[in-house]
Amino acid sequence: MDDDSEPIDVSGVLAEIAAGEDDATERLMPLVYDQMRQI
Repeated sequence: MDDDSEPIDVSGVLAEIAAGEDDATERLMPLVYDQMRQI
C-alpha cells in the first residue's frame, strides 16, 4: 500500500448511512473498492 495516500473516513461515511443520508452509500462503495484493489 502507498504510505502517502490520504486516510479515508469509512467510519464517517458509515455513520452518514446510519443517519439515513442516501448519497453516503454511493460514496462508500468507491472508497472500499479502491482500498480492496490495493490489497
